[in-house]
Amino acid sequence: MALQQSPADKGVDLIGTIPLIAAARCFGVPTHVSEGPGQGFSGRQVWTCWPRSRVEIAHDALAQVMHCDHEAGVTSAGRANVWRAFTSGWSYEGDFVDAVAALALHVAELRPQPAHPAAP
Repeated sequence: MALQQSPADKGVDLIGTIPLIAAARCFGVPTHVSEGPGQGFSGRQVWTCWPRSRVEIAHDALAQVMHCDHEAGVTSAGRANVWRAFTSGWSYEGDFVDAVAALALHVAELRPQPAHPAAP
């Protein structure tokens, strides 16, 4: 079984506008699982691909965020299904997946971007 990132379409990428998927892409977290090869009826190799669960993606994204920002975390807000995502001077409350996505996108904004070589 292989984990893979959701491919960005060449046109408009609506999936990338979903906060959890956008956050996963920022931190290189796989959004899909694939498995194969198998033999189809025509004798060709068959691969299958399906999306990972949102909670599983959120847990992996949170681990990556906490690796990058040691002050970041998510804790129960004390109410049913409400979580508080936080880092220094910032917090967000929502369900677990939304809280992790908001935290990851916030931390990604603050991360230094890799330097790109100057174009000739």
